[in-house]
Amino acid sequence: GTDPLLDAVATVAVTVDPSAGVASKAATMVAKKSVGRMVDKFLAGPSLQAAYENLRKHLAESGKRFLVTIDDLDRLQDEEIRTIMQMVKTVGRLPNVVYLLAYDRAIVWRALDTDWEHVGPKFAEKIVQQEIELPRPSKEALLSMLDAELGFLPGASPGALRWHYIVRDGVRRWVRHPRDALRLAN
Repeated sequence: GTDPLLDAVATVAVTVDPSAGVASKAATMVAKKSVGRMVDKFLAGPSLQAAYENLRKHLAESGKRFLVTIDDLDRLQDEEIRTIMQMVKTVGRLPNVVYLLAYDRAIVWRALDTDWEHVGPKFAEKIVQQEIELPRPSKEALLSMLDAELGFLPGASPGALRWHYIVRDGVRRWVRHPRDALRLAN
């Protein structure tokens, strides 16, 4: 009364076992029962398509709106970027769900380009409906951000002349992005 595939796997396991099958037979019985239960549980559940349709229906009927934010997409490995973008493309049509992707366009498009096809911008255009390019913050804005982050230090008074020279002659060149200000403050 067991699955023929599981019996075949168990037979191979017993054949390879150097202990003449004593350990394998016991392990095989446990494995057969565990795998059998997992297979039964998987088959009893709804298919992926049925689960997707059920989710679609519940989201449409809920009347609630959801914002899914994926930040720092450009900091992932190329394969991970492709996986995330494919996932967003696949489930991106769910009702009442909006995705906000934050990334450096050049890095993500390069990751979407495969060795045999250059599809970066074309693939991204299928996913991204509205692209907004944020302006680079000015040096003064970044230094103000750094000052705000360092405000908890009692000795680093931004109004002090010494602090002014430290920022002008040293720190200023290291602060090009908001992450730099946070990193230096830490």
